[in-house]
Amino acid sequence: MPKKYVVRLTDGERETLSQILKKRGVAAQKVRRASMLLKADVDGPCWVDAKIAEAFGCHTQTVENIRESLVAEGLRPHAMANPRVAPVGRCSTGSKKPRSSRCGWVDRRKDFSTGRCACWPHKP
Repeated sequence: MPKKYVVRLTDGERETLSQILKKRGVAAQKVRRASMLLKADVDGPCWVDAKIAEAFGCHTQTVENIRESLVAEGLRPHAMANPRVAPVGRCSTGSKKPRSSRCGWVDRRKDFSTGRCACWPHKP
């Protein structure tokens, strides 16, 4: 079955991925994804998804998702990692904001006995 998302890296993209592999202090997930993309390159080793998944100890669906994100979003730093989303909840005032910015954690509104914000519902 032909691949829906074919990885064709340019020379610049190949160089960028190789630099990620050579750098120190880079997140392991980023290094792993860069290695997978280099192995999946049509003009390079051209490994099949099953072989890549076996080599890196992941599912074939993971490899397919990485291929898809490269084709859809291109090779950008945020495309190489999963975006993190701040937890969202409701404040007692009804505002829907991330927890850390509900009321700004202003000291005058903070209940020092519980260590929580005064607008955060809590049990005594």
